[in-house]
Amino acid sequence: MGEREGVIVNAPRSDFFKVSLKPVSHCNKIWCSIRRPLNNSPKVGDNVIVELADTKNGRIKKLLNMEREISYPLVANINQQVLVFSVEDDLDSHITSRFLVEAESHGVEMTMVLTKTDLVHQKSKLK
Repeated sequence: MGEREGVIVNAPRSDFFKVSLKPVSHCNKIWCSIRRPLNNSPKVGDNVIVELADTKNGRIKKLLNMEREISYPLVANINQQVLVFSVEDDLDSHITSRFLVEAESHGVEMTMVLTKTDLVHQKSKLK
């Protein structure tokens, strides 16, 4: 069936990946195994060459050049990271700091979103 370029969008196991074929769209995704040996372990965000078996399955044949990789969470080729927290929950400062430091050290733009702020305002009015 040929070869196509794609991006890994999900990695439920270390040897099985969901790849969005280019041009990227929600209906253009296939499941892929790995064709060994590869130069590195594939991760979410990697650009890849896929050898198609049929319209829903393929094999990752080659990893393409990577622009950026961060280790927490382990992803590649990102330029922005969005953290979403509820103000009702206690923020874990260790985890938050870890995300912030990792993003800063790799030049990844970080955005933090706090949700449910209206509920905090309502609780303060009730007191």
